[in-house]
Amino acid sequence: MPGYRIPQISIPLLLRSRPVEDPHVGKYKLLKTIGKGNFAKVKLAKHIPTGIEVAIKIIDKTALNPSSLQKVF
Repeated sequence: MPGYRIPQISIPLLLRSRPVEDPHVGKYKLLKTIGKGNFAKVKLAKHIPTGIEVAIKIIDKTALNPSSLQKVF
């Protein structure tokens, strides 16, 4: 995707400590879903300190078979 950088981070969905209407992952505010696959979503997010927009891939590890799980991590 031109214009977006995808940081290589793995953050469990259980770390969301804010309400659904204000979702954050670390220092990134999740804005909207920009892509979906069988076991992942790509979210547009904004880095709060710099205001830079990035794409973050959120992987549902429970939907992966053991072979695929090894490839992700």
